[in-house]
Amino acid sequence: MTVVFWALFSILLCGACSIVETVLYSTRTIALVERLNERGIAELIAIKQKRLGDAISAILIVNTIAGTIGAGFVGAEAARIWGSSAVGVASAVLTFLMLILAEVGPKTFAATHAMELAAPAGRVLSVALKVLAPCLIVTRIVTRWMTGKDDAGLTRVGLARLISNAPAQGTLTAAESEVLAHILFAHRVTLSEIRTPIELVVSAAANAPASTLLDRKDVAAFARIPLWQESKRHIPTYVNQRSALRALLQGADAGHVLSTFSHALPQIPEESSIGRAIDLLLHAQESIGAVVADGEAVGIVTLEDLFEALLGFDITDEADAVTGMRSEAETARRHRLQALWGRRGKWARGLDSR
Repeated sequence: MTVVFWALFSILLCGACSIVETVLYSTRTIALVERLNERGIAELIAIKQKRLGDAISAILIVNTIAGTIGAGFVGAEAARIWGSSAVGVASAVLTFLMLILAEVGPKTFAATHAMELAAPAGRVLSVALKVLAPCLIVTRIVTRWMTGKDDAGLTRVGLARLISNAPAQGTLTAAESEVLAHILFAHRVTLSEIRTPIELVVSAAANAPASTLLDRKDVAAFARIPLWQESKRHIPTYVNQRSALRALLQGADAGHVLSTFSHALPQIPEESSIGRAIDLLLHAQESIGAVVADGEAVGIVTLEDLFEALLGFDITDEADAVTGMRSEAETARRHRLQALWGRRGKWARGLDSR
């Protein structure tokens, strides 16, 4: 009976280690968050994110102790009962049972039922980490010395790969996956890639009469017209065409210069990211800004441009659909979007390092 006891001791303890280890590797943090109210799930998430190395060390310590002690006592009892010639047979039988009952069986079961076993695995690991705390201090020193660095955690590339695999698992649609990947790596896109070049910007002189808005046909498709001073690369203000025209209808003098109706135009550095530009425009409570480099305007950008680049969607304004006035700028904008779409697929697969 003693032989059976020690054999069961090794098999059960090593089997438990196999189950916990497989659950630790097989469960995804994103899926676990959905079951955060279950006891043990929060512990497992914390362990996976902050103490994965300690958890692996604890599992290996218990597994090694169980296997070594169990095998040693089984061999000793076999020699005592049946003689030294029985040690080899007992070891062979135990090895076979360990392989099937403590490795292959438990790991296969745990891999196919990982989410169901997540909560108990979290509780077991939490207790094991507390009990083995002194041993883990030593293993932590050794592993850090060998690796030379701590675990970096989840990276943008790693998250992008999770997102790219989500459609195959039915978690997200392909369109949702692409949009999320686009947002995830939008910080790599600067205004130099999405601005409307200054050469294509429809603007007016700040000292031009307000009647210019009625006389020029090329401004009809734009709600906000940048106003330049001294040169077309110096555009500190803009005029809201609708507000100005409303003022004229209400009796304002058409001879007044456009600067009378002007608003300050936010100046945004060309190297700014999409997120930074959106923050600046929202803080200024404006929807258009001048993109500047080396002290002069090199283009303009609107919230529409920024959200198109952020989401990867073509946002069409009503004026775009009914007039041809913006055709040249519109063509350039679509080319920029297509270039970003080409990078989006690489972002989703974590291949674009730019």
